[in-house]
Amino acid sequence: MLFGSSDESAEKQQDLIDVFLNRLVDAIIIAPTAGTEKQIVVLQKKNIAVVLIDRYFPGIAADCVRLNNFKAAAKAVKHLVRNKRGKIAMLIYDTPLAHMQERKKGYKAALKANGIKYKKNWLLQASYQNIQQDVAEQMQLLLQPLQADALIFATNSLAVAGLKKINELGIKVPEELAIISFDENEAFDFFYSPITYINQSVSSIGIGAVQLVIKKINGIATKTATVVIDPQLIIRESCGSKMKKKK
Repeated sequence: MLFGSSDESAEKQQDLIDVFLNRLVDAIIIAPTAGTEKQIVVLQKKNIAVVLIDRYFPGIAADCVRLNNFKAAAKAVKHLVRNKRGKIAMLIYDTPLAHMQERKKGYKAALKANGIKYKKNWLLQASYQNIQQDVAEQMQLLLQPLQADALIFATNSLAVAGLKKINELGIKVPEELAIISFDENEAFDFFYSPITYINQSVSSIGIGAVQLVIKKINGIATKTATVVIDPQLIIRESCGSKMKKKK
């Protein structure tokens, strides 16, 4: 069974875990939320095969299938630099979760590697609980007046909220502001400048997670395994490039 979303509360996820425990499941594939470390440990103690996807906890030895988030963020920055962008901002969720922290680290490291001095006002943060309000406020500070020529959204939900504000302020994409987002979203196809995005390869993550679960259930694997998926940058018009696919 696979469940979990980035904006789910720890309490809600615990309720879902309890439902599946009552059904006597053998394994759970889960995208954990912040504050659910103890729940994962409890599952392991009950000898239930647990595979974490997308997000993980560095302090817990659990099977995991995830994107190389550091490399993905760095790849986005590098591409923007190639497109002559030198004031690159990033909007992330305000969370201690490792995947988001790695995206932030990859972003900062890539700026440094490309000779760009990081500025604090380029890093914007929003909460899961107040995404619309937080994103609107953070974008207002960045865009009025315009203090960047490129922006990386750390998730597609942040991108959708951010694009609304960009439209509201009349900022032209990509002429005034180049855009790259993590994750695909159907809304990207309807934006006047199709959005460049990091493809997390949901199918690869799903296949990898199921394979790990089967090995655990069948007793084939005894050690903890981590599968790291390489990022793909799907290049479209929002970053100032012609639409194509870059591996």
